[in-house]
Amino acid sequence: MANPFAIDFEEGFPVFNIPATATATVTEVGAGGVFPPVPNPIACIRRTQDWGVQVTWETSGSMGWFMGGQWDVKVYLEQMGSGEVSTLPGSTVSTPLVAADPCTYTVNLAFPPASAPPAGAYKIAVTVTMQGPGGVPGPVAGTGEGPLLQFYDTPF
Repeated sequence: MANPFAIDFEEGFPVFNIPATATATVTEVGAGGVFPPVPNPIACIRRTQDWGVQVTWETSGSMGWFMGGQWDVKVYLEQMGSGEVSTLPGSTVSTPLVAADPCTYTVNLAFPPASAPPAGAYKIAVTVTMQGPGGVPGPVAGTGEGPLLQFYDTPF
């Protein structure tokens, strides 16, 4: 699997489109969770470093002017041979839907060293789900499966 990796969307609205350019990138993050202007894709993460996932997608179509609600972006980690990591703090971010045509979204999920899972190999997956006004699930969702990541310990 490559990094960045594709997010595949399914849209259930007429005249609303999300091109096949949606991606997620696992990156090293500057101290304090600050993303660099150009992410540095990584696959091996020291458990003492800041890391993150940057998710980008675009929407287009005249229906975009009438959309309301929010997008929910979630990161999942599954340890090889062990199961899902359900305690990854900050693994969900919500961002408002913007009534515009076209519109580009970039969501950054930053993870400090304290949130690192135990050392080992992990598969990463990202989901993007539309929530309409009042939390009603919308007919738009995306998912992507990323590369194998290694979280490791080092004395320096």
